[in-house]
Amino acid sequence: MEARREAEQIYVHQAIYKYMVRLVNKTRENDMIELGISPRGTIALASMAKSCAWLRGRKFVYPDDVADVFYDVAIHRIRLNARARINHVTPSGLIEQILKETERPTVRRKKP
Repeated sequence: MEARREAEQIYVHQAIYKYMVRLVNKTRENDMIELGISPRGTIALASMAKSCAWLRGRKFVYPDDVADVFYDVAIHRIRLNARARINHVTPSGLIEQILKETERPTVRRKKP
């Protein structure tokens, strides 16, 4: 429980939240996906990204943390439509495409 509380305290910059929203929206807008990631899935993505950063010993989330957990969060939350199935499109292929096509925010250190 202590680890969970610590992970919940990890900082997420507004640009990282916007990146998560862009990823999720692409699952909702993709013409091969019948059902995209829900609002609860978005919350799960943020929680998993925080946990990933915590496990890596950081107090803030990087875009890579989001990208590294996106597949695991998304794979069972999207449902392909009939057109995708007919064309042998896979959920994992779509997730990889969404990750590749979605611009990641850049991380810069603050100047002292």
